Amino acid sequence: MGIGKSLYAYLITVTAITDLVNQRIYPVILPQNSPMPAITYQQLVEIQTHTMGSDSGPGRDIYDIHCWADKYDDVQSLADAASTALKDKTGTMGSHTLQRILQEDRADIYDSITETYHIVLEYTINYNPA
Repeated sequence: MGIGKSLYAYLITVTAITDLVNQRIYPVILPQNSPMPAITYQQLVEIQTHTMGSDSGPGRDIYDIHCWADKYDDVQSLADAASTALKDKTGTMGSHTLQRILQEDRADIYDSITETYHIVLEYTINYNPA
């Protein structure tokens, strides 16, 4: 099992994030007409590590965290809060023991149709299964 539920459970407890988005953290899709700012998260890859006689070796997942806001400064603040919370994190996350979370990329986007600012943060999450 991947780490998605543990990632959500962690993000929803980070005060620097919830001060900005309240409970607006969603898997994959931002609900239509959602108040801003908000976060979506999406698993891109789940890499299975196999060990002798077992399929329960260390996990390595790649996730995108999407930060959304109506104003550029707001989306920057939200992305900074998410980055601070996740970058180089070790220890526990839910029922998983983290080896380390690595931030791989950060990209700014503007959607002219919805007139929203969007920052995508990409992470590799290395962990031991529950």
